[in-house]
Amino acid sequence: MIAPTRIQSASTALLLAGVASIFGMAAAFADSQSKSITEFTVPGGSDTLPESINAKGDVTGYYVDGTGAHGFVRKHDGTIVTFDPKASVSTVPSSINSAGVITGDYSRNSQRPIYHGFVRAPGGGGFTTIDVPGANNTSPLCINAGGTIVGQYEVENSGYFGFIRAPDGTITQVDVNGESPVPQSINDSNTITGGYGGGSGFVQTGDGATTIFAPPDATLTLPTSINSAGAVAGYFQNTLGGPDHGFVRAADGSITTFDPKGSTETFVMSINDAGTIVGNYSVKGGYPLGFVRTPDGHIRTLTVPNSNATWPVGINAAGAVTGNFGGPNPVAGFIAQE
Repeated sequence: MIAPTRIQSASTALLLAGVASIFGMAAAFADSQSKSITEFTVPGGSDTLPESINAKGDVTGYYVDGTGAHGFVRKHDGTIVTFDPKASVSTVPSSINSAGVITGDYSRNSQRPIYHGFVRAPGGGGFTTIDVPGANNTSPLCINAGGTIVGQYEVENSGYFGFIRAPDGTITQVDVNGESPVPQSINDSNTITGGYGGGSGFVQTGDGATTIFAPPDATLTLPTSINSAGAVAGYFQNTLGGPDHGFVRAADGSITTFDPKGSTETFVMSINDAGTIVGNYSVKGGYPLGFVRTPDGHIRTLTVPNSNATWPVGINAAGAVTGNFGGPNPVAGFIAQE
């Protein structure tokens, strides 16, 4: 399951107008693969940005209209429900679990936003606000099948820290060797992963056993997703500010680095239980392209036909991929599946 960072998909920067009548269209998967793509938009929204997909194929994310950002869930049958916590002017869901519980953050003030976390019960059963005590901002990033949430919080003049919220609402600070790094992802065994220190990543099991790791010669490491087996995927840099490259760390600790052919930068977003990885990459002089990397290391490009850029953000256990695409039409969502 994917754990997006608070910085949202680059497609929000595209200046696009109008809503195309693309809901429900199907198109061929890139390079003649056997998958099909369903494109969708939230009615009334200018841009639609999925963030997470669960085992059933339900997708959550946010859409933008003239009043701000709002949450949505697209059920696997195509039904779309929109939502906002009470008084929210900006709602950004980040993760949905297999039960349909959604987490993310929202703000009640557009001029000086303060972010609060939220949990939305399945079927619109109500919202619970999450605020880490003493924090100025709280942003949940990922929720597992049991309802445990990980994320980040900010303390003014002190920086960002990681937290874990148990299903009963208990919040604890992440502790890795006396520091509190931000966990990006949590699996169903309550093992978490994220960046640590200057250039490393970490994996920490539910009982607190911690491993620090980094790809060879990495100066910056950002794990983004962990699967049920404990395999971690993410991206890293060999030089600070330099190009990003993909990596996968197997449960036994072995690390494989990779880049799609012709890539100038590679961003890994999610790994599923089979070990299939999705993300996006850039080519010289071109727009971002999506990719799917199979467990045997084969990488194929994923692009939505007739678009300029494609950003996959999540993949579920069945291999269904969600993300967004843009240009020349407005930013819209997609689901690629068998």
